[in-house]
Amino acid sequence: MIHSHPSQIALLRTPFYLLYFIVFALVVVLFPLPLFAADAARSASSSVSPPIFQTQWSVSNGGYPHLEIFPPSTAALHDYFKLVQHPLVFPPTAEQHFLPLVLNRLPHDYNKKMSSNRRKALFIAILMPKILLYNFEIGGERAFLESLPPEDASIAADSPYLMQLNTLYKRYGVKAGNRKELLLRVDTLPPALVVGQAVMEGGWGVSRFARQGNALFGMKSGKHRRPGIATPACAQDRSECYRSFDSLTDSVAAYMHGLNTHKAYAGMRALRAEKRQKGMRQSAFVLAGGLQAFSERGDAYIADLRSMISHNQLEQLDEATLGFVPQKYNTSVVTTVKSMAAPFVSRPEMQ
Repeated sequence: MIHSHPSQIALLRTPFYLLYFIVFALVVVLFPLPLFAADAARSASSSVSPPIFQTQWSVSNGGYPHLEIFPPSTAALHDYFKLVQHPLVFPPTAEQHFLPLVLNRLPHDYNKKMSSNRRKALFIAILMPKILLYNFEIGGERAFLESLPPEDASIAADSPYLMQLNTLYKRYGVKAGNRKELLLRVDTLPPALVVGQAVMEGGWGVSRFARQGNALFGMKSGKHRRPGIATPACAQDRSECYRSFDSLTDSVAAYMHGLNTHKAYAGMRALRAEKRQKGMRQSAFVLAGGLQAFSERGDAYIADLRSMISHNQLEQLDEATLGFVPQKYNTSVVTTVKSMAAPFVSRPEMQ
């Protein structure tokens, strides 16, 4: 994996950008502590210690700081999202601003009964940061490619940029020197398309595959990969086995990387490139037309996918952004955060 594009590294080092994450750290790490007293109270009568809502700072491969969250229950997760003003709206609205909160495994009671709209809002709130973080990473890779001279031969043999370029060729399965094909593959995907397929395959996160194997997209393991999720068909035919993942983030990354690299989705990538060349916004409706190979149902699957995206107004998610808006919080909070800036900035991942 290459490092972020220099312009993104510079952005991360600006005081304004750091302030975003300083305030974010205070609000999402320090403020929630009293929130989960109810969970603790419910467990007080038990001899077992009550579960704790844990958090951990991390940095994506693309260089974007995010907070991994480990909620003890679905109710705690929902309350936490409300507390930090992470979007919990269904149907989704335009220009929503999702916080970089990463949940890598659904809570143990995620399949418990709740209203349809609440489940849909919660699933979108869980999934969107992963999509936006991965698109941020891909965007950095593409920006790097577009900043290079058009011919590989123009790059000095001992240049670190050539090393990064060769890493991209390898990662995306492209023969070295074929920059045109590499640019077809190194590109972002509309969040509406990703969420739409996750809903089609994982039923808003309640499927057994999603809950037990972190598998959101029904991806087959194939004959040469150890199956992760047992099914009756898998026992008879290894090609019918399904993949499991260590985390929900890995599932999203594998799906998005698959659409960007597998030969079966070359048509989708061509549609995307055509839209980009014309300066048009990427559309989940349009790109869905290149996914006939995703399901043996072919065009019928695409029709159902488009209908589901339309019915749930998912294309509104294509206008979503990732990050933190400190204006949502009062001046006293910002003032308090400024006094905490020094230890926060000293974090290794912020250097």
